[in-house]
Amino acid sequence: MPKKENIEKDNQLINLIKQNNNYSSKVKFSKYFHICQKDTYFIHDKYICTYIIQQNISSNIFFALKNNISGEGYIFDKNNNKYIKGHSQMISKLIIDYKNNYLISCSYDKLIIIWRLSKEKNNLEILNELKGHKGRIYDMDLISNKDELLSCGMDRNILLWNIKEFSLIKKIYLNSSIHNLIVKYYLESDIKNEKYPNEWLFVYSKNQTVNFIDFNTDKIIESFNIHCYDGSLLLVDNEKFIYQKKKSYDIVIYNFKIEEIAGIFIGCKHEIQIILNRIKDNKIISFDIGNNIKIWNYTKKFCELTIKIDFVLIYLYITRNGKLLCGSINKIYIYE
Repeated sequence: MPKKENIEKDNQLINLIKQNNNYSSKVKFSKYFHICQKDTYFIHDKYICTYIIQQNISSNIFFALKNNISGEGYIFDKNNNKYIKGHSQMISKLIIDYKNNYLISCSYDKLIIIWRLSKEKNNLEILNELKGHKGRIYDMDLISNKDELLSCGMDRNILLWNIKEFSLIKKIYLNSSIHNLIVKYYLESDIKNEKYPNEWLFVYSKNQTVNFIDFNTDKIIESFNIHCYDGSLLLVDNEKFIYQKKKSYDIVIYNFKIEEIAGIFIGCKHEIQIILNRIKDNKIISFDIGNNIKIWNYTKKFCELTIKIDFVLIYLYITRNGKLLCGSINKIYIYE
């Protein structure tokens, strides 16, 4: 890690840059850190980490793990220090429903499991299994302020569930040209025009197509062909999404409401595999195949920090208080 005097010099340089109100797209100041063995936050044994989630700022952290030998999906309860078998195959996503105090897992085994989070012992208890997908489930998303869940996967179906009654509400099937969908966002939009209705889905498929779908009619409103990793696509607000150009590796902010580019991050030299939005300070976090984690200033469009890692990153997660959790094969690293 950098010495104290180097950090002080970096901070002085940051302050000088901040004093300049006229940021230029050519400004490329980047502090550099290296995450190594001594930064290990937590070690687990014989499992590959596939997902990380934190219940809230100060309480338990759950890890979705895959057994190396059997391929079964486990949830590791860090506070109680135990593995809980939930799926016969890899868990593709974990989410927490704070409204109902649920932890929800989906898997390649075609199942969605609803777990109850015990407030007293902080234990997990299976409430129900949601069955309806005919292929691997890749992603799911809660609908805000409703007891409803969206899920999607290899079978080209987007399913809408009632998670209080554990029942299927409806199914959206998309034609064969759009497959292996990943649901990225759902909202009651504040965009008031003829093209985008009040309720719509933002989805990305393995054929590298972005689609906006009218949630009421199930029809595609708009489509974009974007050649990038599914994890490197990000919807940042009701009007813009972020993707990476194939040749230049520039990160593009695209305003789909007015159908033009709203900004570009310049300076990435590799293909991005994961891109996230840190809501705490409105930073964009990216991880590329060059093993670089970069923190970008969304407003000023430049890289503020590069974290070089020397391990295989399986998953990157931003906690509710803004920390970065990096999941490798059998370790979790943390960056404050």
